Amino acid sequence: MTETEAVGVPLVVPETPWWGNLESSKSGTPVQVDHWQLSVWGWISHEKAHVVKVEAWVHPWLPSELEYQKPRPDVPQVFPDLSGDGLVGFEGQVVVPSSLPAPWNLTVTAKLDDGTCQVVFVRRIYGPACAEELHDELPVYSHRAFWRAIKILRPTLGGWSALWSERAALREARAIFEKNGATEIEPNRKNFWHAPVQPALQSRALSVAIVNDNFSLGGAALFAFEYARYLKQVLKWEVHMIAPCDGPLRTLCENVGLRVTIVNPLDATQLDAGFDWQSVNLIVVNTFVARWAVSLAERWGKPSLLYWHEGARMRMIFGRETTEEIRVQSAEAMRSATCVVFVTQWTRSHHAQLERNNNFRLLRSWVDLARVDQFLAQNDVVELRRRHAIPEKNFVFVCMGSICDRKGQRTLIRAVQWLRQGGGRVPDRHREITVMVVGARPTPDAARMAEEVELLDLGEVRLIAETPQVWEFLMLADAYVCPSFVEGFPRSLMEAAAMRKWIIATSIPGNREMLTEAEAWMVPAGDPPALAQAMQRVMKAADGHDYRRPDAARWKMERWFDDTQSLPVHAALAFEVAQRMSVSAAR
Repeated sequence: MTETEAVGVPLVVPETPWWGNLESSKSGTPVQVDHWQLSVWGWISHEKAHVVKVEAWVHPWLPSELEYQKPRPDVPQVFPDLSGDGLVGFEGQVVVPSSLPAPWNLTVTAKLDDGTCQVVFVRRIYGPACAEELHDELPVYSHRAFWRAIKILRPTLGGWSALWSERAALREARAIFEKNGATEIEPNRKNFWHAPVQPALQSRALSVAIVNDNFSLGGAALFAFEYARYLKQVLKWEVHMIAPCDGPLRTLCENVGLRVTIVNPLDATQLDAGFDWQSVNLIVVNTFVARWAVSLAERWGKPSLLYWHEGARMRMIFGRETTEEIRVQSAEAMRSATCVVFVTQWTRSHHAQLERNNNFRLLRSWVDLARVDQFLAQNDVVELRRRHAIPEKNFVFVCMGSICDRKGQRTLIRAVQWLRQGGGRVPDRHREITVMVVGARPTPDAARMAEEVELLDLGEVRLIAETPQVWEFLMLADAYVCPSFVEGFPRSLMEAAAMRKWIIATSIPGNREMLTEAEAWMVPAGDPPALAQAMQRVMKAADGHDYRRPDAARWKMERWFDDTQSLPVHAALAFEVAQRMSVSAAR
C-alpha cells in the first residue's frame, strides 16, 4: 500500500496491478461514521483480472460484502486500459462493534474471477463517540469525584435543599412502586398522550384508509393489521388497507373482512383512480416510508395521521441515497401531517425541531396479551418441538425479523461461532443449543447469511422462512434474542416478554424504552463475545430456575403495553384528528 495526498486529504491507493481509491466524504475523511456503522465507498479495478466480490471489515468476525459494479464513468476517462468497463464502484456499510475502541483498522478485500482474494485497502479510522449509544454503566464510586461534581453543579441545583428534596421524592416514589411489586418507574410516563376527554368512539362510524409500505409480515405491517381489526370489529368503523405491493398479510386482512387495495404511488393518475379517497374521513400513514400518502391526503383535503415506527435517523432508512431532496420531502411530510405519532421518546426528541402547531404525539405500542395467553393454553411445547424436529433437551434461542444488517443477525451467528470455538462453555444440562432465525425472505442478505452459516458449519443455526406462525417458534423457544443495531419499538420483543421468555436485547434506544436490566440481559450492539456471554448467563439462569427477569418483563407488558389499554387511546386520537378536521371544514 502507498499513501498519497489529494486536495490536502490523505487517501490510500493500492499498488499495481490494482488501481482504485477510497473516496473522501464532504468532511474530508475516507469514511463517514454514522451511529453503528462506517459508510465506505470508492472504486477498485485490476489491470487484467475481473473483480467479482468486495468485502470490508473492522473486526475480522464481522465482514460486510459491499455492493460492487457501481457505475463510475469517470474512471475509464483517466484509466482507459483497466478492466470493468467503468462498472468499478463499490459502496456499503461496515459494522463497528460497540466495544471496539478507536482507532479501527478498516480492511477492504477483493475476490477475483480466478478464485483468489487479496487485500487492496487498509486504513486506520478514528471515529467520534456516539453519545446516544453510551451504555447504562457507571464508573466506580469515588468520594472525591462525587463532592467535586456537587461543588460544580450546586449553582444549577438551587442549593442543597433542592438536592435533598429530590432524593427524598425519589425514595418515596420507589417505595410506592416496590410495595406494588413493580421493578421500576416507567421513564417518560408523563410524555405519553392521553385523550383529554374519552370520546364516544362508537357514536359515529368513521371511514379510515390505512396506508402501509407493504403487505409483509413485518412489525409495522402487523401493527396496521391489528389496529385495523380493532377499528372494524370493535368500533364498527369502515377500514381500508392500502399498500403499493402485495404480500402474505393480505390474506389475514381479507379473513377478518378488511378491504385491501394495491396502488402505485409513482403514478399519480393511477393513484387517484385506484381508490376513492374522497369517501374516507381519515388517512392513516402507518410508516414513514409511505410518507407519500401525507401529500396525497393534503391534496384531497383529508386529515392525516402519520406513524413513525422506524429508527430516528433517515440515513438508517435510505442509506447513502439520503439526498437533500429526500430530507426536504421528509421534513415537509412531518410538518404537513395533521398529527405525527411516535412510539418512542427517542425518535420524537430526535425530530422535535420539525413539530408544527403541537402536531407530535407519543403513544405506546401494544401486545395482545389475551391472544398470547389463549395461544399458550391451546398449544403444547413438546408437540411444537416435535413438529419442528427439535430435540427436547436442546436449549433453543429464537431471533425474529427480516434478515438484514440492521437487524444484527450476523452478530448472533458469530456469537454461536464464539461458543463453538471454546470462547465459552454451554452448561452441562444443555449440551446442545439450537438457534432459529425466523423471517428469511428471498433476498441477497438472506442468501449471504445462509452461505455464511454453511461456511462456518454451524449446524445448530436454522434459517426459517417468513411465516405467519411466528408464535409457534416463540413458544417452543427457551430464550429470545434481539441483536439489532437500530429499532423503533420491536413487536417481537413485546411478544417474547408476554410469553415469559428469557430475553437478550441490545442496549439501543428503542429496546431500552421497553426493557431494562431488570427484565432482560442488555448487551452492546455488534459485539459477538458479549452476546455469547449473555447466552451463557441465560442458560445458567434456566438451570437455576431463575424466572425473576421473565416475570418482571411479563408484569411490565401487563402494566404498560396491554392492547386493551393502548388501542382505545390510538382510536381516540384518530377520532379526534378526524373530528378536528371536520370542525375546521364546517367553519
